[in-house]
Amino acid sequence: MQVNSGVPIRCCARVAGKQSGRSDAEGSLFQSGNKLELVGPGRGGSEQASVSHTFSRIYDAHASDREVFTQEVQPLVDKFVDGSNVTIGLLGDHRGGHGQLLGSIAQPTVEAIFEAVEQRQAALGGTGGRLTPQLLVKYAGVVVGTELFSDLLAPGSSELRVVSDPEAVGGAQLVGGGTGLSAASVPQPAAFGELFRTGRARLLQLHKPPPPSSALFFELTQQVAAANGGSGSDGDGYDSVVSQLVILDVEVGMHGDPLWNAMRQTLSSASQQQPLGGASGASLLLRDALGGNARTLLLGCVQPADYAESAATLQLLSLGRELHTFPLVNDKMARGLLHRYHRQLHALHELLSAAEGKLSRGVEQLSQDREQLPQRVLGATDRLQSVVDQMQQDAAGAASEKQTLMAEVLQLRHKVNDSIGEARALKAEL
Repeated sequence: MQVNSGVPIRCCARVAGKQSGRSDAEGSLFQSGNKLELVGPGRGGSEQASVSHTFSRIYDAHASDREVFTQEVQPLVDKFVDGSNVTIGLLGDHRGGHGQLLGSIAQPTVEAIFEAVEQRQAALGGTGGRLTPQLLVKYAGVVVGTELFSDLLAPGSSELRVVSDPEAVGGAQLVGGGTGLSAASVPQPAAFGELFRTGRARLLQLHKPPPPSSALFFELTQQVAAANGGSGSDGDGYDSVVSQLVILDVEVGMHGDPLWNAMRQTLSSASQQQPLGGASGASLLLRDALGGNARTLLLGCVQPADYAESAATLQLLSLGRELHTFPLVNDKMARGLLHRYHRQLHALHELLSAAEGKLSRGVEQLSQDREQLPQRVLGATDRLQSVVDQMQQDAAGAASEKQTLMAEVLQLRHKVNDSIGEARALKAEL
C-alpha cells in the first residue's frame, strides 16, 4: 500500500478563442505565464473590471485537444491502471467547449487504459504473474432542478440518487428503483465509442440545449495472481484491485444543475477547511475528489466573450488550487483502512448530529423561555401592583379609623370639660 502525505489538486485553464485583441464590448483574457487576467466588457481597465488568477498551466487557443490529453490526462490514466482513484473535472460554460473536450479525450482515455493494462500484463508475465483485467463504463446525466441523475446507458427513463456506500469504489454510488447505475463491459477500445455516442445522444434528448452536467465512470477490476503460485491476499491466489476514474462534465452557471451547485458549494467549503463528512446528493461524488482518496484534475474551459461564466469558472479553479488529496493504491489493506475510515466518519457524523440535536433543543428551550419571560414579568408586576394596592387600601383604612378615634377623643374631652363645669357649679351652689 502506498500512502502519500498529500497531493495538490492540479488546476488548469483552457482558453477558447482569442485571448486579447477583442472589442471592449466582449471582454478579453490576458495571459502572463501561468496567470490569467479576465477583463469585463465595456469597463476599460479599472481594478473592479478585471479578475486574475494563477493556475498550474494555461492552454491557449493554439493548444490542441490531443496536447491537453497528453499533458494532463495520460499521466492520470497510468495512475488509474496502477490502482489509484482518479477524478477529472471539466468545467465551464458550453460556449467554452468543455463538452467538445470531453468528446475529444474520452476515446483516447479508453485506448490509453488498454495500452497501460497490456504493458502491466507484460511486466507481470515476465515474473511469472498473471493479470485478469475488466473495464466497466457507466454514464449518468443530472436531472435539472433535483438531486437525481438519469442513467444514460439504460433504455427507458430512470432517476437515481447518490448514496454513501463505504463498500463501493469511491465511497458512493447511484441507486434507484432497486437497481443501481447500469455498467457496460468494454472488452476493447472500439466498443466504448458506440456506448459513449449513445449516452451523449440520450443526454441531448432528455434536455434542451445546452445539455446539463454529466458524469462518466470507468471502473477497472484487476485480479493479480501471486507470482510464486501461492495464495494471494484474498486467500484464493488473487488480489483484486478495483480503481475508478470519473470524468465530470460540469456546465457552469446552469440554474438548478445539482452537480454545478455541489461543485461550487463543496469547493467553497473545502477551501475554508470545513468538514465534508455530512455531504449528500451530488456532493458525495465530489467528496473523494476534493480532499479524499482520488488524484484530481480540474480543467476550466473559458471563453473571453462570456465574462460572467468565465469569471465563475476561474473562481472555482482558484479555490481548488489550495486543496490536497491523499491518494493510495486500492489493494486489500487500503480498502480495509478506507472502510475503517468510513465507519469512524459515520460514527463522528452521528455524534455531531446528536450534538446538533441537543444544541437545537437548547436553542428552542431558550427561545421558549424568552417568549414566556415577558408574560412572567407581567404576572409578577401584576402581583406586586396588587400588593401595593392592598397596602394603600390598608393605609387608607387605618387613617380613617384614626380620624374616627380622634373625633371620639375630642367628644370625650368635651364631655369631661362639661362634667368639670357642672362639678364647679355644684360646688359653688353648695
